[in-house]
Amino acid sequence: MCAVQKKLQNSLLEFIKGHKILLVQDVKEETISHAIASCMSEIFEGWDVDPEYNRFGIQQKKKLIGTSKQRFLLYKKEGVIPNYNITIEELYQNPEAAPVFPDIIVHKRTEEFNNLLIVEVKKEQNPELFNGWDEWKIQFFMHTFQYQFGAHVVLKTSDNYDDPHKYISMIKFWP
Repeated sequence: MCAVQKKLQNSLLEFIKGHKILLVQDVKEETISHAIASCMSEIFEGWDVDPEYNRFGIQQKKKLIGTSKQRFLLYKKEGVIPNYNITIEELYQNPEAAPVFPDIIVHKRTEEFNNLLIVEVKKEQNPELFNGWDEWKIQFFMHTFQYQFGAHVVLKTSDNYDDPHKYISMIKFWP
């Protein structure tokens, strides 16, 4: 396990220890992501940790993705997965590009390509959990915005476990 993955796992455990009630009460994913980001900011020292951050670099461009979620799902239904292997210049000229708000990013706000980690968070019972969108989005960010790592985190909700590890259903990690 690399240092970034270990820090993410420690952040998740700190989140569960301090904010377990959010999982037990099954609150919105955005609320959970915000609380996780707060725990991550203490562990990822020297980095900016932002939930739902939609800007790119010092020019304050809106952060875009190669296609919208709706188009992605239509393409996937037709057996076509959109290409995430495009440049920033191509992205901002792409008529299908859509604004995007990653759940959590670890980066340097004023440096366009000093990006460490993108995290997408889902609750285990979310019907969109395995539609491929989050994983495609992570890979898109890793390639286009040069994030070094990506993670898809799936958490259990509604139950009240004593062991914080039981709330973590899955962490898929990309180096």
